[in-house]
Amino acid sequence: MNEKMRGINIQEKASMCGKCKMWLVMVVFALISTAMLSSVKIHAASAEENQMADIETNHVTAVENTQEQITVNIPVKLKITGNSQQNEIFSFLLKQNDEQSPMPKISKVQITGTKKDAFQIQYEKPGVYRYTISQVAGDGKNWIYDQSEYSLEVYIMRNEQTDTLQSLIVAYNAKGEKVDPVFMNRYQAPEAKQKSLTVKTGDSADIKTLTGLMLICGGIMIGTYEYKKKIEKK
Repeated sequence: MNEKMRGINIQEKASMCGKCKMWLVMVVFALISTAMLSSVKIHAASAEENQMADIETNHVTAVENTQEQITVNIPVKLKITGNSQQNEIFSFLLKQNDEQSPMPKISKVQITGTKKDAFQIQYEKPGVYRYTISQVAGDGKNWIYDQSEYSLEVYIMRNEQTDTLQSLIVAYNAKGEKVDPVFMNRYQAPEAKQKSLTVKTGDSADIKTLTGLMLICGGIMIGTYEYKKKIEKK
């Protein structure tokens, strides 16, 4: 009897050990599977991040290293009043408001009369560039020069559809209002000299001469009147 019980216990223990081994194998397999799945996800995420980083890096590099340029003409507009002469020379100056704003090869332009001119500037990348445009006061006789200063903002933008650079110029006056920057110069003619008195025939006559003629005529009239009175008395 005792030997039978021992045999049964041994069998039960063996069965329990077998079950434990099976559960242990299943747990280990589950852990290995979970670790492998996590590794695959991490690798996939890392690969995706690297791909996105490569795309962003290539995009930035393409913008920074582009050889594309755009030339922008900043026009100088001038109006003249009070004079029809067109041979006077006027000078205009362009200054940068920050170091990042490129300058034209010629920062001072001269305009003869009402002819047009412009500052030409090359840009290589998008951004906002700021300038100030003003007129250099001249020394022309009888001229009044417009001393206004205009602030300019040049917007360089990339057109995503055409992949080209485009520009927009916005101007402000001293009050910060958006305006069309036009300089107004005025010619003030000197006052005309007092014209000499002229007779109806158009011949010039000196005032003293006319005064003498008037005195002579008056004397003649008085003499005639006195002469008529003497005749009437007789």
